[in-house]
Amino acid sequence: MKKLYAVLTLILLFSTTSIFAQDFAPVGAKWVYTVDFSSSPNIGYETIESISDTVIQGKTCQKVVAPEGHQELSGGTKFLHTNNDTLFIYDTTTQAFSPFQIFNAQAGDEWDFVYTPASLGMTPSIDTLHYIVDSVGIEIINTDTLKKVYASSILSCAGWSIEDTTKIVYLERLGDLYYLFNYNNYSCNPAIDADIIGGLRCYSDPDFGSYETGIVDSCYWIYDPTSVAEINNENSLKLWPNPANNELNIQLTSTVYELSIYNINGQLVKQINVFPTQHQSLTIDVADLPTGIYSLVGVTNHETIKVKFMKQ
Repeated sequence: MKKLYAVLTLILLFSTTSIFAQDFAPVGAKWVYTVDFSSSPNIGYETIESISDTVIQGKTCQKVVAPEGHQELSGGTKFLHTNNDTLFIYDTTTQAFSPFQIFNAQAGDEWDFVYTPASLGMTPSIDTLHYIVDSVGIEIINTDTLKKVYASSILSCAGWSIEDTTKIVYLERLGDLYYLFNYNNYSCNPAIDADIIGGLRCYSDPDFGSYETGIVDSCYWIYDPTSVAEINNENSLKLWPNPANNELNIQLTSTVYELSIYNINGQLVKQINVFPTQHQSLTIDVADLPTGIYSLVGVTNHETIKVKFMKQ
């Protein structure tokens, strides 16, 4: 496998300003992501924005602001620098640039992204996200041909001595299709009741224009169950196992007329046939559902009942 560490070091040592026309995160760029908030039954959105240019260590950087509070992701203010085909992030603690994404990478390429995570009161540690490129391709968006990289990443957490392997897909210009800064922000501290990011909804910048991925009906769509008098009532609708693999068992203790499964973006993915009979038990096949968070929704004659479950 090709080792890129030396090459990336030389890029930074011999470049005081980027010779690459800045395409990534120009001022005015905005990313909109779906979020399933753990603190409420709502599904909404979060935005990341590039707000200004600045110069750090002689390098032109973009100041990008991301929301904080998502335990499994990195938020706050970031400083991005692009040189040739490589996106670097500046670590304000170590005062060093580290290669985050390489848009012209080839299958087999490897590199380390080194950063200081938020410590949540613990002793700060230096964590490493090791990228290994699985394959590459292209995608045409808004008449632009963009390079697409499929990679595996291994997160090594010095403070916790554990590793977490994640699949990464990122596009030239748009970045990671799951979340722009898709790396752990808290020294691999396990996220409990964490908000769930559902992927990129929209991207726009002054030169590229606007692009919607289509995972929801619009960039700023919000699912608010209070508008349909929804309640979370696990006594009326029970399910197991949770998480589920191939089958999901359901016990109805109220008279339910409709039963459906919705994904994290509020889209109907499965309609279940039920008879309006109280105390009905049934088993449904969920093997075809992708891994993720889902809602099982039942409709009675006076309310909507919702129970969340995870598909492994």
